[in-house]
Amino acid sequence: MRKRTAILMSVIGGCGLVTTPAAEVPRDPNRFSLNGKFTFAVEADFTSSTPTLDIGPFGAIATTPAQAGTIARQYDDGFIGVDVSGNAGDATTFWSYSALSQITGLGTAGGTLSFHSAASPADQFSLKSDEKVLPGFDFRYARDLGSFEMEVRGTKTRAWYGISFSAGYTDLSLSQRGGVTAPVTLTTDTFAIGAIIPPAPPFQGTIPGPGPIIPDSPAARAVTAPASTANNNNEVEGSIYGFTVGPFLEVPLSERLIAEFSGGLALALADRNYSFTESVAIAGLPTTLRSGSRDSRDWLFGGVAGVALNYRMTQTSTLQLGFQYQHLGTTGQSVNGKTARVDVGNAMSVTFGINWRY
Repeated sequence: MRKRTAILMSVIGGCGLVTTPAAEVPRDPNRFSLNGKFTFAVEADFTSSTPTLDIGPFGAIATTPAQAGTIARQYDDGFIGVDVSGNAGDATTFWSYSALSQITGLGTAGGTLSFHSAASPADQFSLKSDEKVLPGFDFRYARDLGSFEMEVRGTKTRAWYGISFSAGYTDLSLSQRGGVTAPVTLTTDTFAIGAIIPPAPPFQGTIPGPGPIIPDSPAARAVTAPASTANNNNEVEGSIYGFTVGPFLEVPLSERLIAEFSGGLALALADRNYSFTESVAIAGLPTTLRSGSRDSRDWLFGGVAGVALNYRMTQTSTLQLGFQYQHLGTTGQSVNGKTARVDVGNAMSVTFGINWRY
């Protein structure tokens, strides 16, 4: 009897051991994430303000020998400079022109050479970059600070909160290509060169001479407003290095699915190059070509907010799919009258990656 009682107590004790809840596995407080990122809603506006060329006054220019080598009148298709004589007799050997179409009455007593100055029709428009998705990635470190109980769909669960830091890279590549047409103000200065036959274009005379000598002031000046077409190619290429810091909240939705909410401060270094080429065509005149390039680096400050779904694969690793919004404002740079303004004020990113706890 005693033996049977001992056996029965052992069975009951064993059952009691089986039904006692197991201790919860401690949660590792540190998490490291590696995420791919695709960013959109980043765009650039390209504007233009063509520098006004100094075509000089209508009439003879006052010169002295000390001004030799300077440009007295600058045009889209040539210039009138000051030669070694200081333009003695109001004439110079230091001048240039671009195309035969600038000459009328070649080799005759009534021969003329015309120079032109006009702004770009692009000055009247704001051109936007093509829409692009910008690839990148980021590294993130998160640290649990605490937890609290909450109810999700009628079930009590434990939510965790903490702070996270991230550093990332986005490939910046924005461009605009196309043409615009509009009237422009065109100034035409006509110089009386008589029977002088200039060398074939493009030609540039020398400061000391010898060479063909032409007047240093126009015989006539006309201002008109013809139609013109500008073909523009604007490009911003570079990198955005981003950094964020802020709190996060993790809310389990099921045994494996976890919602994460985050926000905080954002800091970014925009390291980029802006370059442009432009050709401006006016009927009957040489095409004007303009270009420029400039490197710039600027710091941008703002905020970030994000939401993500994490799928737990193991006790220490999860897959993540997220959405992030960043507001970092705008940054601009200018070269030769052209300006590129990059807007990162409403940047949105889709992220995906993997998290490790340790």
